[in-house]
Amino acid sequence: MRISHRHRFVFFASPKTGSRSVRRLLDAYSEIHGRPAHEVTADFPFYNHMRPVELRDVFAARGWDFDGYFKFVMVRNPWSRLVSLYEMFAFREGGQLSRLRRRSTRHQGFRA
Repeated sequence: MRISHRHRFVFFASPKTGSRSVRRLLDAYSEIHGRPAHEVTADFPFYNHMRPVELRDVFAARGWDFDGYFKFVMVRNPWSRLVSLYEMFAFREGGQLSRLRRRSTRHQGFRA
């Protein structure tokens, strides 16, 4: 998630849509950069994958005009997104398939 008061936009980052690249691109134009969710505090409630309804409430609490900002999000081919999500869970360290990364994927034959 990125917020620019100067340019009056809010970018919402949807998981597994390439949003990290877009967030990096928007960094130079944004005053507020979302953090990982575990780093949220009462003073800084903005996190990377914050939902619009949550941000609307934060804007209201701070007296900011949520409706006056251009809001946008990236979308991705649903199949690509599903594959990306699967790979993240399956192959990250500790995932069910992460051990395959360490072993040769070549067929070893049918020896007992």
